[in-house]
Amino acid sequence: MRSEKRGVVENNTSHRIIRFLWLWLPVIIVMLAIMFVSAIPSDKKPGDPFQHADKCAHFMAYGILALTLYRAIRLSVPGRSRAYHAFMTIVVAALYGITDEGHQHFVPGRSMSPYDLMADTIGASIAAVVMNLTRMIGGR
Repeated sequence: MRSEKRGVVENNTSHRIIRFLWLWLPVIIVMLAIMFVSAIPSDKKPGDPFQHADKCAHFMAYGILALTLYRAIRLSVPGRSRAYHAFMTIVVAALYGITDEGHQHFVPGRSMSPYDLMADTIGASIAAVVMNLTRMIGGR
């Protein structure tokens, strides 16, 4: 009898770990990719192919981060409104953008930029709103 209970507990624990990884591993991978790219010193970074290309890159990277965040937050915190999921997605992405900009302060030739943070937040916001609208239209 005791071994059956232990098996249920172990199975439940492994299920939680797998679920956590399924939800949050994409978020972690995107965050690590952003951190890796922002750790490249400016003299090792390729030149921008067009004016404001770096802002477009921030916009797109944080849009992708927001897509993974929205999914993870929505499935981790069921029962909350779509607006809550979108809001939390934007908050977490913006907070990560702040840490990323702070990290760049210590990278040779790089600096903190409020404009980069603005591009991060706008990219995350648009992605969160799009996710919210597609869920609204889809009726989920």
